[in-house]
Amino acid sequence: MAIVSATGTTANLPNFVGELFDVRNPDTPLLTVMGGLNSGRVTNSKQFGIQTTAGEDEDIVGKAEGASFGTDIEVVREDVQQVVQIFQEQFQITWTKMADVATVTPGSQSFLGDQPVQDEFTFQLNQKLDKIRRSINKAFWQSTVSLTGTREMRGIDELIASNINALSGTPDLALAHLNDLITTMDGNNAPIRPGYVLAMGIFQRQKLSQAFGVAPQSRNVGGVALDTILIDGIGSVSVLTDRFCPAGKVFLLDMSVLRPVVMPIPGKGELFVEPLAVSTASSRWGLYGEWGLDHGPELFHGKITGLSTS
Repeated sequence: MAIVSATGTTANLPNFVGELFDVRNPDTPLLTVMGGLNSGRVTNSKQFGIQTTAGEDEDIVGKAEGASFGTDIEVVREDVQQVVQIFQEQFQITWTKMADVATVTPGSQSFLGDQPVQDEFTFQLNQKLDKIRRSINKAFWQSTVSLTGTREMRGIDELIASNINALSGTPDLALAHLNDLITTMDGNNAPIRPGYVLAMGIFQRQKLSQAFGVAPQSRNVGGVALDTILIDGIGSVSVLTDRFCPAGKVFLLDMSVLRPVVMPIPGKGELFVEPLAVSTASSRWGLYGEWGLDHGPELFHGKITGLSTS
């Protein structure tokens, strides 16, 4: 995809005629299923905590009549620190470029229609907003936490450390792999209940359909396209395809505890555009927002690793 790492001018941002197609995939599946940027939790601190307590193991040992009380035991609470990550973009356009919407590149065929970009600022702004949404969605999966300096949130892949079914030999996804993962999660006291989502990339989605799908006996319909599967112990599980899921992995996520986190900037908002200083005959703008992920207890999620990727 062509970009310009300089001030946008009539020379490096030429106009063309005809319909304009955006060939970048704009989908943000995980962010969307959580409600988008306008949902979630608001914080006034760049660091925020996810607090858990595991309680005590069950005790079924009987006590003798008149027995004395034993050792005092208290339950400790634990806190995992997460952080909001800065997402910022900038662009600059000359005043001539903003005004000149009629000049088209030599060779453009006028019979194809009008020059569709009549407002260069709005076009560039929408491109940046789309990039930030995609970047946040990708960070939810792949960022590795850094609480200070260049802050980065803890992504889901890094988060899950307890409930992992690590496979060897890069097999294709199978029902047994999911059953083993759920057994591990149950052993670690994860809530085995409806409300989970099975998330993966497109290749694993295809393998899931091969493993779980039952094609209809029909003369004019063939194949399967699963959007829900039934797993013993959990019940109905929705399937989410996200191209930012790490390759060779499938994630079982408790969506009831996943939500975006934003730290609004006073007087400006959550995600805003701000004019920046320039010394040339041009205008420059910056986009800014601070977003993170409230991922809930780590034990509420699981993943399968080591799957085939081709």
